[in-house]
Amino acid sequence: TEIQGTLADSLWYNEAENHIVGPQIGLRYFHRYKYWTFSTEGKFFGGFNSQNIYQHGQLGSELDPPGDPGEPIAMGPSSFEHKRTICEWSPGIEFRLQADWQVTRYVSLGVGWTGIWLDGIARPSNMIAYQLGTEESESDYMGILEEHNRQDVFIQGVTFRIAFNR
Repeated sequence: TEIQGTLADSLWYNEAENHIVGPQIGLRYFHRYKYWTFSTEGKFFGGFNSQNIYQHGQLGSELDPPGDPGEPIAMGPSSFEHKRTICEWSPGIEFRLQADWQVTRYVSLGVGWTGIWLDGIARPSNMIAYQLGTEESESDYMGILEEHNRQDVFIQGVTFRIAFNR
């Protein structure tokens, strides 16, 4: 006979949506030297983040208490679903460096780097409460850790561009 794992077809899915809105202010400086243009840009924004957190899943789809030897006696199959909306202050900074070379009157080539830092971001992997419920409240299986919704995020990238001017 084939022996399946104790928790059989267990799964959980967690999703966090960050909806950030707010005012932004920035500064830009550029310098032209012959065929070259060098620029730098910095922006700050004070964002209001409305976070929507979703979680659903199932634990122990094949469990049937009291269970076989080696299976938890107090646990039966359980499905769960949780939703939360959390509001946070989420400031951010963007910094950009750019260099452009005017190849001809109508064509320029450029390369740049952009870095963005955000605070107060919800990331789903850190918000899962790995816990089992009680007999009175089977809906407490798993759960959302609301206090883990404020992470820093840093995003960076290099950009290349070709610009055609008429």
